[in-house]
Amino acid sequence: QTHGMPLEILELFLADRGFRLDRPGYEQARERHERVSKAGRMAEGAVFAGGPLSEVKSLSKGTEFIGYEALHAKVRVIAIIKGEKLVDAAHDGDLVTVICDKTPFYGESGGQLGDQGLLKGVGVEVRIEDTKKIEAFHTHVGHVKTGSLRKGDEGEAQVDPARRGGAMRNHTATHLLQWALRSVVGQGVIQQGSLVAPDRLRFDFTH
Repeated sequence: QTHGMPLEILELFLADRGFRLDRPGYEQARERHERVSKAGRMAEGAVFAGGPLSEVKSLSKGTEFIGYEALHAKVRVIAIIKGEKLVDAAHDGDLVTVICDKTPFYGESGGQLGDQGLLKGVGVEVRIEDTKKIEAFHTHVGHVKTGSLRKGDEGEAQVDPARRGGAMRNHTATHLLQWALRSVVGQGVIQQGSLVAPDRLRFDFTH
């Protein structure tokens, strides 16, 4: 699943080395993987249904995304989630999810990974390690590195430009690759998925 390796190719590799694919075992593992993936997607949706983000909806209509115009911006913290609860403050070493009124951070979607970077204020720095888009909100996940972050704080959100640049290039490359495949291999090429990371891309297709 991670690397897009077709089962038939794997079966050929195994046969060349004197091994046989355990198809029943593979099917059981695939079904288990699908159950876990489905549960993960349902849990993410349930965050709004009954989790702390459901409370955030009463505070804000969503996060304004300005990441196509700028990679840094002045933002205001509207909510901090620690564990499963909304909190008023987070301190050194805490793992938090931060929601701001606006953000330059791209939230993971369409196969492209979320941005990383820094959220800095007076005496506080949060290293953002992942950004996800859930409904109208961008959620910034990271660790408080120094100081204390408080609800209502204003600060500077700074996207890692090298990571964003790599992801943008690989996102463009997936479109170029699809065009090339359809031009050379044939119009029967149909995209089935993709992964867009700063250092690589994966393009899944059928033909």
